[in-house]
Amino acid sequence: MTSRVERCSGCGRQLWLPPQAVAARCYACRSVTSFPSSSQRWAQVYGSVSQPHHNVVTTVPSNYVAAGPGNEEEKNPYRIPTKQNIRTAMRWLAQDCQPGDSLVFHYSGHGSRQKDYNKDELDGFDETICPLDHETEGPIIDDEINTTIVRPLPHGAKLHAIIDSCYSGTVLDLPFVCKINSEEYKWEDQRIPTACYKGTSGGIALSFSACSDNQTSASTSAFSGKDVTGAMTSSFIQAVKNEPCLTYGRLLTAMGDAIPSLMPNDTDEPQLSASETFDIFTKQFIL
Repeated sequence: MTSRVERCSGCGRQLWLPPQAVAARCYACRSVTSFPSSSQRWAQVYGSVSQPHHNVVTTVPSNYVAAGPGNEEEKNPYRIPTKQNIRTAMRWLAQDCQPGDSLVFHYSGHGSRQKDYNKDELDGFDETICPLDHETEGPIIDDEINTTIVRPLPHGAKLHAIIDSCYSGTVLDLPFVCKINSEEYKWEDQRIPTACYKGTSGGIALSFSACSDNQTSASTSAFSGKDVTGAMTSSFIQAVKNEPCLTYGRLLTAMGDAIPSLMPNDTDEPQLSASETFDIFTKQFIL
């Protein structure tokens, strides 16, 4: 699947999109842009068949949004990344999901972890994401994320999550984590026999995360030269733009190479987890 380039209606930045996208939220100014010719593009891609949807949820709490000209405070209360709004967005993302659908969930912000009370974690901790109001409303834990956007995926549907936060290695609670070393890799089974099922309903879920469950992530302006963004998000975008037709293994390697080249003191290691195992060096990365 090739990508296309559109312009943000708010700030004019280039947005790299899948061909069937009908709208997108800018990663910089947070404006949502709709595309007038989207119905024609859907017809070109899918013809007259029943058309799959490509839903994207991107959420960036204010600690990752740079202040300054052109980046005003969010006015729409439903677009502020509160706990309730993120929960609503996750439910929207997975609702009515059908075979052939491709979903994307992107989170860039604070992450944490807390004691695992239902004994379904190998390390004894639940990983969390921290909404803007987490100090009063609490975080969103990995169990809830898994139940909301992973478990409902039907056969033939696909979810990609891009999680740029601390302690995010298994924040989707997916059964398998890929450990890579140069051209070699292995899948580590995270399942506990006595714990509840954490897979999908037949679809495939994949998650790129900024670091392992016991690491913290970093933000930097090294990639853009001015705007401070999550290092993992920036390395992901850079790798996808620079190398067409990436495999999952090559994408993970390129991300891992990019971060220390610009941030020598950063030891973050981007992670890949999935609902099923596969050959990461032959399977092509397609959103």
